[in-house]
Amino acid sequence: KMDKNVSKIKGNKKFIGWINISIHPKYQCYVSGNKQKIEEFFRTIKCDRKYKVIFCLKPQWGCDLKEAIIFEV
Repeated sequence: KMDKNVSKIKGNKKFIGWINISIHPKYQCYVSGNKQKIEEFFRTIKCDRKYKVIFCLKPQWGCDLKEAIIFEV
């Protein structure tokens, strides 16, 4: 969907993709301890797209994590 929308941009405007991913409380320890591994995985998802993609891992209700973890790739 983002690839389709980026082709509609005209002029000097920049396109930035944004993806929200909810973290279940069961996975909060894994996410906190493996940020570099997760970022590498997100880079493989982004591939060679010419625009920036931001992945926002936001904790669900009940998580000890109180702030979202953001990866800009």
